[in-house]
Amino acid sequence: LEAIGHLTQGIAVLKTLPETRERTQQELDLQMTLALALTAIKGHAAQEMEEAYARAYVLCQQLGNPPQIFPVLFGLWRFYNVRAAFKTSDELAHQCLSLAQQQQDPAHLPVAHYVVGHTLFWQGEFTSARAHLMQALTLDDPAPHRSLTVRYLASPRVQSLFFMAWTLWMLGYPDQALQRNHEALTMAYELAQPFSLAFALCFAVCVLQACRDVQAVQERAEAAIALTKEQAFSHWFAHAT
Repeated sequence: LEAIGHLTQGIAVLKTLPETRERTQQELDLQMTLALALTAIKGHAAQEMEEAYARAYVLCQQLGNPPQIFPVLFGLWRFYNVRAAFKTSDELAHQCLSLAQQQQDPAHLPVAHYVVGHTLFWQGEFTSARAHLMQALTLDDPAPHRSLTVRYLASPRVQSLFFMAWTLWMLGYPDQALQRNHEALTMAYELAQPFSLAFALCFAVCVLQACRDVQAVQERAEAAIALTKEQAFSHWFAHAT
């Protein structure tokens, strides 16, 4: 909440300065950080978050599509995907994958495959989703995940593991689903980053509930409620409740 106040004020001050490339870059950095803070507090489908990412996308175009374009596309994808605007989210997902393949960026490629796999999951394309999620996990290097967690709010690997778990359950492999679920939770606790852990606890209950492990669902949900209430993560607090 404090970050949102400072970032909003910073953007307002920038508007009083002459229009230069340096000012555009500064605003891009502020808008991207503001979008992350808004996502954490208001949720993935908050209109204010979309407005910050949309402005960041315009700034990226003005700067000739700098490296920040990928996380900006990711943020816009997340907004439309959570709103179930799958035509737009699918287009943005494939933009992410195309960009990552062009750049052959080892950090972006696994995230791009996750984005496509995630989108396919919500459209019921479970076999194709599993293929992309497997690519995400295979290409991923777990080592830099603290920095990636800051860029994407929740660790991309933790997210890939959970959607792989849920996909495996949908395809009829509950034992494998529970194994991936456990891997994701373990990694989230190791990272000890509040938003990643909130995401992990909330998605863990989805797989556990599907597997009818009532006690584990209750325990994880109560832990998620306590964490998300403390951190004021309204989206995940509602999910856990």
